[in-house]
Amino acid sequence: MNWGGWIAAAAALAAPASAQQAATTQQLAECRLAYGQTLGAVRGLKIAGRENKGEPGVTDVTVRFDVPGLTALGLPVTKFSLRRFEGEDPFSGKTDQTTEIVSQLSAEYRVARTALLKAFGRTKCDAEGTAITYCQLNLPNDMSAGQRGVTMSVVKADSGAIEAMCIYQRKVDK
Repeated sequence: MNWGGWIAAAAALAAPASAQQAATTQQLAECRLAYGQTLGAVRGLKIAGRENKGEPGVTDVTVRFDVPGLTALGLPVTKFSLRRFEGEDPFSGKTDQTTEIVSQLSAEYRVARTALLKAFGRTKCDAEGTAITYCQLNLPNDMSAGQRGVTMSVVKADSGAIEAMCIYQRKVDK
């Protein structure tokens, strides 16, 4: 058996898988996947840590991933995580189920805001704030088969970090 040829063939097959995973993770960070695809996209990513902030009756889990070289909205990502929250909405009495994909960006807010609008072919934010600096776009919920509201935001966090947040949310009867 020609081991040199076999190793070269294996390396050639492995490269597209890595490139495909990188492309899928970028789509995940940019809110370009249907909700069901998000869970599949995080499988195989290297977990860097977990945090559980849940209280009785509330699920609040964050999983941080190690994804070197990841970009979102064309900007370098320094931290990448997925947060699942489930708890009672006190106003509607329904259960709020939220999944957030958070990418901490290595950019100033104005640069990230411009990149967000450009990435989705928009000229203005659907919602914007200055007390809390953010720009939010409401995306078609058909990305989630009509089951969830989908938003993509760029936010200046309390820490000063700039975050791109893809949020899938729905409210269900208890």
